[in-house]
Amino acid sequence: MLDAALAERWRQLARELKLPAEKLPVADGTLTRGDWVRAAFSLSR
Repeated sequence: MLDAALAERWRQLARELKLPAEKLPVADGTLTRGDWVRAAFSLSR
C-alpha cells in the first residue's frame, strides 16, 4: 500500500515534472504504489 507521506513526496515530484497533480489518485489505504505509478505514467503521455 502507498502511505500518505510517500504519496505526498511523489505528488511533489509530479508537480515539479508539470503533471496535473490534482488528477493523481489519493492514498486512501487501498491504493498500491503500482496503481499510483501507472496513473502518473498515463498523465505523462
